[in-house]
Amino acid sequence: MNFTVALTTAIHYAHANPGTIAIATGSAAVVACPALLSVAAFSAAGLASNGPVAGDLLLPHFHFDDSKSDRCSGGAFALLQSTIGGTPALAAIIQSAAMGGYGVAIVNGVVQTGGAIAGLATVAHAVR
Repeated sequence: MNFTVALTTAIHYAHANPGTIAIATGSAAVVACPALLSVAAFSAAGLASNGPVAGDLLLPHFHFDDSKSDRCSGGAFALLQSTIGGTPALAAIIQSAAMGGYGVAIVNGVVQTGGAIAGLATVAHAVR
């Protein structure tokens, strides 16, 4: 098979299966650069390079007689910490990773493993 035939076949496959190509490409990008996913996840959870960030999280607070809404200061991570009390090991690793500490290697390894599994599962599904 020459290069032109292989390229044409790949282009036709990509047009016929855009979802598979998107997942495989995204998985490869996450394996190559796990910060693409982890930094966005940290930000969504309310973590920054200087620690948990304050925010304005609208939470339902139910009373016996009626339903009202109260505002809770802090992001999702701060809410989790305040709910469970203290900082258990997993939360400490995640916070350390968000702040650029020892947790970066652990979190990036987990993210890369997830990306590799997703990519391999996509390829395995595509070739069956």
